[in-house]
Amino acid sequence: MNTENQLDFNSVQEALDKANQILILTPNNPNLDHIAGALALYLTLEKQKKAVNIASPSPITVGFNRLFGVNKITDRIGNRNLIISFEYLKDSIEKVSYNIEENKFNLVVEPRIGYPPLDTQKINYSYSGSGADLLIVVGANKLEDLNPLYEKEKQVFEKANKINIDYKKTNTRFAQINLLYPLASSCSEIIVTLIKKLNLPIDQDTATNLLAGIEANTSNFQSLTTSATSFEAAAWLLKNGAKKGHVPKIASLSPAATKTFIPSLSIPRPNPLYQTIPQPIPQPIPQPNIPQVKTLTPPPPFQGKNLTINQIPPIEQSQPTTIPEPISLTQKPISDKKTSVKGDQPPPDWFKPKIFKSTS
Repeated sequence: MNTENQLDFNSVQEALDKANQILILTPNNPNLDHIAGALALYLTLEKQKKAVNIASPSPITVGFNRLFGVNKITDRIGNRNLIISFEYLKDSIEKVSYNIEENKFNLVVEPRIGYPPLDTQKINYSYSGSGADLLIVVGANKLEDLNPLYEKEKQVFEKANKINIDYKKTNTRFAQINLLYPLASSCSEIIVTLIKKLNLPIDQDTATNLLAGIEANTSNFQSLTTSATSFEAAAWLLKNGAKKGHVPKIASLSPAATKTFIPSLSIPRPNPLYQTIPQPIPQPIPQPNIPQVKTLTPPPPFQGKNLTINQIPPIEQSQPTTIPEPISLTQKPISDKKTSVKGDQPPPDWFKPKIFKSTS
């Protein structure tokens, strides 16, 4: 189902046309998608010459410093009322009055007798209250997510018209106008549709912020919440000059971004072609069990009686052993006298034919 058919953009256009002062808010502990989408709205409404401010209950961390316009985010809801603060001792002030001289407003604080005057170095100035008649809340489930701003300025929230932009199913629909689309991947994706539908101006900085919000909430388009609308929004932002990967490190992830097929961008995927093969741990070579050789102790010196030469018995001499003579291998064998013939000539009848007769 088309996103534009589920969101009431006509009511948003009417609220923007009637608003005299607009305040854009993010929840406490925002992620990159919340800050990126809120800043994109701030930049595009500022180009329309709208009186717009942006605030967040939490301090802005270093992870958001590459987003355009991040220096415009404050931690207070408005600057309608000027507050002058100083240390006070009980019963130390006699009277407080004011006068106007030469177009200057003078606040006069008169101390009582016996008390020292106020120290100008210890006076603090701050603002409170807001004259905003339209509040645009990006990414909050309920108004209590805006604390402590909500607790301090409940009157502002009760009087002003509110627009609620979110994609989570747990949203409580606390505003008069709720731009809720659970099938969207991020708040930035919904704001892209809002800008396109209302023909709001967009430049490279606004487009880059929105693309960074979508990339962060989809783990660079790898999460299960990424849809065709996410890619269409990214393509439209790139056509308007958005820079890919402008925020390399994701400041914080939403719950939707944790449902991914692969690890997030802060953990690079290994290339299987270049994986290191683990080497086996060398084991110690077993040594053979060699029996220990006992060291022989030399015998003690002879303790017997000393013998004289005459007392030593004579040693019997053995007879020498007779060694047989070796047989010569060149000795001629003894021939049989019956078959021997004188000389080397054969017998005279050797060449004559012989006839053998049977005796039977």
